[in-house]
Amino acid sequence: MPRGEPLAASVDRLGDDLDGFRREHQLDTVIVVNVASTEPSLALSGDHQRLDRFQRVIQENRRALVTPSMVYAYAALERGFRT
Repeated sequence: MPRGEPLAASVDRLGDDLDGFRREHQLDTVIVVNVASTEPSLALSGDHQRLDRFQRVIQENRRALVTPSMVYAYAALERGFRT
C-alpha cells in the first residue's frame, strides 16, 4: 500500500485488481488467502468490532488503526470474494 494513497483508494484499487483477475481467468469463485509475512500486532478497539465503524476508519484514512492485511481482507470481502 503506497503511503500517500488514502485507505479508501487502496481498497478500491485492490478490489479492482481482484475483479480483473476474476474476469481475466473467467472464474466464478476466487478465494483470497493471506500468505504475507508477519506484521506488527495491533490493539483492536471498538472501531474493529462493527463493520460500519471499520468503514468509517477506512473513509477517514485512520492508518494507525489498520494493518495492510486488514485492507486486503476488507477489499476482498467488499467485492464478494471469499477469505
